[in-house]
Amino acid sequence: MGFKKYEEFVDTMPDFDDAALGLAGEVGEVLEHVKKDRRPDGRRQPLDKESFTAELGDVLFYLTRLAHKNGITLKEVADYNEKKLTKRHG
Repeated sequence: MGFKKYEEFVDTMPDFDDAALGLAGEVGEVLEHVKKDRRPDGRRQPLDKESFTAELGDVLFYLTRLAHKNGITLKEVADYNEKKLTKRHG
């Protein structure tokens, strides 16, 4: 599925709450997975790919919702980011 089709899908979903707050919460959940995977004390829990992917999907959902509420497409975000990183890192 490409950006445009995903954006169309997200636009059909109910608007549950503020997208910025949803994004922040989901990023926190992603970081919990990373934290558990990187524990130095012997209690490391390797990333569960399915669960981690689900959390990244939630981040993508809220990112898409936040961008769209501000008149920005994911393609615009990706294109801008590519230019910025290319300029920064060559």
